[in-house]
Order: sequence, then C-alpha cells, then structure tokens
Amino acid sequence: MKWVIIGSAGQLGAELLDLMTDSAVGLPRDMGDLTNPLQLERNLLAEKPDGVINCAAFNHVDKAEDSPDEAFANNSWGVKDLAIICDKYNWKFVQFSTDHVFSGSKSVPWVETDLAVPANAYGLSKYSGEMWAQKMNTNTYIIRTCGLYGDKGRGGKGGNFVSTIQKLAKAGKPLRVVADQVCNPSNARDVAEATIHLINRFDPGVYHVANTGSCSWHDFALAILHFSEISVPVIPISTREFGARAKRPAFSILGSVWAGSTEYPLLRHWRESLAEYLKIR
Repeated sequence: MKWVIIGSAGQLGAELLDLMTDSAVGLPRDMGDLTNPLQLERNLLAEKPDGVINCAAFNHVDKAEDSPDEAFANNSWGVKDLAIICDKYNWKFVQFSTDHVFSGSKSVPWVETDLAVPANAYGLSKYSGEMWAQKMNTNTYIIRTCGLYGDKGRGGKGGNFVSTIQKLAKAGKPLRVVADQVCNPSNARDVAEATIHLINRFDPGVYHVANTGSCSWHDFALAILHFSEISVPVIPISTREFGARAKRPAFSILGSVWAGSTEYPLLRHWRESLAEYLKIR
C-alpha cells in the first residue's frame, strides 16, 4: 500500500516518512497546500497513492485567536477538501488532531468517546476538521495526540518545548514555567510508530495516541533539564501569570477506550521516551 504524507517536513511527518521509507512519499510544502485543493488533487494523483496522511496544520495556538480565518482555512476547510479528494478516489485518510479539542475540565484522562468542547480557536478549528473529515470520507482515521515534540522539523514554530527549554536554560537565567496545566508529553517517533500500527491493524475511527504517564509543563521542564544535565532554577507559575493569548485546557491528559486491547499500541512512559530522545540527539 502506498501512502502520501502531507506535511512530511514537520516533526511528526518527518518521523512517519523515515519509518515508511518503502511505502510512502512526502509532499513538499509548496505541493501540499491545503488551501489550494485543485493543485493538491493534481499533485496527489501524480503519486497514485492508496492513502493520504495529513500532518500539515496551522499549529500556532495563540495566533489562532487573532487569525481564526487562517486557522480554519488550514485545519477545517482544507481538511474538508482533502477528505473529499480522498473519498473521490477511494483513498484512506489519516488526519491528526489535538488535546485542545477538549475543555480541560475533567480530572481523569480524556478518551475517544468524551464530548469535545474546544478550549480555544485552534482547538475549534481542529475539531471542525475532524468532523468534516469523517463526514466526507468514511475511511478516515482521526489520531489525537498531546504535548508533541520531535527533533525532525522542529523549526516550524521556532522549536518545540524541549528545544526551547534547553535554549533558554543555556542562557543561565531562571525559567518561569506553567505548573497548573497537565498533559502527556509525547515523542513524535513513538506517535508515528503507533500510528502506523493503528492504520495497519485497526478500522477507521478516532484514536488517542500519546505517551503514558502525565505531568505539568513545569515538571516536564525539570525532567528536560535533568536529562540534559543543565542546572538552572525553574520557577512554577500559574496560567494566569504566564498570560498566554489563548486559553489552554488545564487537564488535557489523553487516555483511550482501547487501552485494554492487546492489539492497541500502548506507548511507553513519557520520562523513558524523553530520556532516550535527549540521549540520541
């Protein structure tokens, strides 16, 4: 089966392309523009795929508050058009989504059957994309993940949380990191491996894929510095003190209704994955 990966230069797309060397090709940014469906259809047809994996998205959470049209053009309407294209040619479709589709009001992990109430404009655009994808193509996989970081393609948003913390810490000044938001930090390599397993062994549907365990962003920062052997003070602050433009879900830990299945890919603990990630970089 041949796949085309849109957004193959990003953190997740690059890992998928690396793992699927014999069965996938990547579309460069200028050939995988979700806001230009006619060109996108022509470029996809040229590859003659059996399925399309979309890793491209508007991922600037705060910017989405001020530029919702841009967020929806990529994350919702563009995904709708892509799903229509895939349905037209009977291609499987894989769409990635986010923990931000949830409000953050629970105290136990969010599972696939929980009601999505997006916390911000970015989350709303991603959830809208989920709904359009499933409506326009019944052969759709929705993969939600959380706290994603990866070495490949991490420059897209100016770096990921891991590289940002390392960079700031190397300047030698104390760090101020939010301590009242918790999530599952997830290694893009692990998420990519689990995604490949899912699309090969499970039916289309909605799936949560994230490393096990959870922590606050403050605790995540402490772990990054510990494994990086960098020592600077890390001061816990509140979301209110941080003052981000967009509201973040306070509790966005992802679980899964499939966790008890022997076939479901249960990812390793986030600390183990982070330690390996920092060791091999």
